[in-house]
Amino acid sequence: LLPQPGLAIWHIDDNYESNSLEGYPGQPGWPANGNHYQVALLQADGHYDLEKGHSRGGNSADAGDLYHGLSVNSIGPSTSASGPFPNTDSYKGGNIVKTGITISGISKSGDVMTFNVQLGNGAAVPTMAPVIGPPSNGVCESWCKDNTFPWTDKCTCK
Repeated sequence: LLPQPGLAIWHIDDNYESNSLEGYPGQPGWPANGNHYQVALLQADGHYDLEKGHSRGGNSADAGDLYHGLSVNSIGPSTSASGPFPNTDSYKGGNIVKTGITISGISKSGDVMTFNVQLGNGAAVPTMAPVIGPPSNGVCESWCKDNTFPWTDKCTCK
């Protein structure tokens, strides 16, 4: 349970199969040592408490971990080998690669939050936008078969 509401931004490495190799700034050889979780919360405060074990003063969530308009309200790519961390760089084949992605203008915490995403040079463009309501563009029939949501009655399913 996180003690402060806000936007959680995750780094997910589909090619990694473990959440047991923690990596964080100050660790010998990091980030080039390849140590990182498969699924990691990009902690807004940059303390990496969730990656650090109890013996290193970490391993618990705190009020600075989520992004919101009254505190840290943006994250982008690194500007040098020394950070800043966290950032939107990716792990590609064991190498750190700048994505060019910037998430900014994160709103105040609330039931609905807004933010801007800028895709820079080299950024992977999503292949499909998230679906938050009934789909359009002729895909409704197949979508209705595979999903049960309150708005499926708005689809014309055959």
